[in-house]
Amino acid sequence: MLALTRGQGFDASGAFVAQMTCDDPGDYSPGLGIADPPPGTAELALSMVDLNDQRIHWLQLGIPVRTTALTAHHLVPGAREALNDLGEATYDGPCPPHGETHRYQLTLYALPVAVPASFGKDTPPLATLQELRGRALGSARFVASYTRHLPHSPALPRSPSPPRDGPPRGGPSGRLPARARTHTAPRTRGPPWTRS
Repeated sequence: MLALTRGQGFDASGAFVAQMTCDDPGDYSPGLGIADPPPGTAELALSMVDLNDQRIHWLQLGIPVRTTALTAHHLVPGAREALNDLGEATYDGPCPPHGETHRYQLTLYALPVAVPASFGKDTPPLATLQELRGRALGSARFVASYTRHLPHSPALPRSPSPPRDGPPRGGPSGRLPARARTHTAPRTRGPPWTRS
């Protein structure tokens, strides 16, 4: 049976650590474990949806069927990220309003055929998600929460940075959006730090 498990980026309770959210300039994608795709699986895909407001934060397509793990802040060769509800073809981590907790469902899909290359940076996120759900032979999921502390709260704990070996998120070329590559540029779209 297809399995998706937590890797780097979650605390002992299973919640996201701050480094994988908008409370850290890096906003790294988490590490995940993958096991037991069903017979007939051609490739895998992944989604992350905020269950509080149904916003799609992450869509990853073209994950090779032999993949056993997704390393934090890296794309495996062959995989690509599709447009999300925040207007980017990348991972956008949890970012509920200050003082609130949101729940995020990460779902792995086993697909019998590859998602067409036409699904990607210009496809409406909901259309891509519906395509994954409609094609899937099976899926595995878990829910992880994140509580956004008030601005005057003590500093959030930081976990060690993800390893830098291997291809970065964005594939072997190393090309990522400027924000994701530098981990220093402030977010400028809309009011700062108010994503869900």
